[in-house]
Amino acid sequence: MSRSAAALITLTLVGLTAFSAGTASAAVPAGGRPDVANVTSVLNEGKRPEGATCRAVREIIIIGGEEAKITRTLCRAVGSTAFTPVS
Repeated sequence: MSRSAAALITLTLVGLTAFSAGTASAAVPAGGRPDVANVTSVLNEGKRPEGATCRAVREIIIIGGEEAKITRTLCRAVGSTAFTPVS
């Protein structure tokens, strides 16, 4: 995966607070690059023993016709508003 795709994945993960399992979003990131598109899908959601909410997400990023895919787990700690990657 290119560094620009990895950076874009990191940026799009910030907006996942409004998603629930089975939903997806397609968007061009802020900055308006017409050669970039992404789709974020939440695969499932669960709770950890300490109370954190975790989501398995799949990101598909297309930059200049090159597609990159990544599946990872994001968790939001109790009292936090942000999901952070844990895998």
